[in-house]
Amino acid sequence: MEKLAGFLPLHLMAVLMSYDKDETLFRYLLSGIHLLHSLCDLAPRHAKLEQILLDDVEVTKQLLDLVFYLLIVLGGYKQETHNDSMPLMHSAMVACSLYLLTGCICSQWPDLAHVLLAHPKVDVFMDAAFGAVLVAIRFSLQFPQSLCQQKMFLVRLLRNKELCEEGGVLFLA
Repeated sequence: MEKLAGFLPLHLMAVLMSYDKDETLFRYLLSGIHLLHSLCDLAPRHAKLEQILLDDVEVTKQLLDLVFYLLIVLGGYKQETHNDSMPLMHSAMVACSLYLLTGCICSQWPDLAHVLLAHPKVDVFMDAAFGAVLVAIRFSLQFPQSLCQQKMFLVRLLRNKELCEEGGVLFLA
């Protein structure tokens, strides 16, 4: 288990860099990230695992590099190149990647901010994180927008004054 924890971030990075960015790859990466989350959750109860995942500077660097690169890839993902499950897969990857920072790097936001600010590529991280979240939001909005293109749904929506009161729904319609 300790060897897996030590090599998993680097392995996931290598897989991400060497394969086509398709649904199969994203499923594999998402499974690997979930495994990293589980290992990080176990670390405080397993001294050797804690030493590897939470105290080893090299593994921490690899985790940060993995998250940064994942966010770069996810931020550059084009909406036109997806199938029906890709919006959900993309959103899950973004959320799990960002959560990996709080699970494996630092659980407290002020401390995590200091760690990120100390990283030489923090500007790349900020750009990639916001870009990836923006793509995920566009994917999420695609579903209600598709429904609003159906005349019966749109008419029902426009008749519902409570939903239209703030104007946000009208923007989608």
